[in-house]
Amino acid sequence: MNEPRRPDGADDADPLVPDPLVPDPLVPDPLVPDQRVPEIEVEALRERLAGGAGPAARVVDVREDWEWARGHIAGATHIPLGQLPMRLSELDGAHDLYFICHLGARSEMAARFARQQGLRGAVNVRGGIDAWESRGYPVTTEP
Repeated sequence: MNEPRRPDGADDADPLVPDPLVPDPLVPDPLVPDQRVPEIEVEALRERLAGGAGPAARVVDVREDWEWARGHIAGATHIPLGQLPMRLSELDGAHDLYFICHLGARSEMAARFARQQGLRGAVNVRGGIDAWESRGYPVTTEP
């Protein structure tokens, strides 16, 4: 029996629903060993940034636009997590890349993904911007 098809010949698959047969690059693969991601505490990151690590250290904020607008670390690069696969080429593998989000879960996924793509200097900032701000460290709302 033939299934009815749409007049335009397209199928009814919703493009916003993930295909279960296509692996999500931001979800860890249980079959790949040792997917641990190095982490740094906000105190150590602050020291590194204040100590003149300069261009060798880059903070990558993976929060959404509205979160970024509320405050972020000065000089950070903003790449929302959902855009990371398309924008990964903007990051230089020669730098240490410190991924940060609100509490640390999204940045851990981002750092893992970056490491899987060959950016071995990708590090998760434990506790995220929440930990940064709770220590009284400065944030900016400037772009």
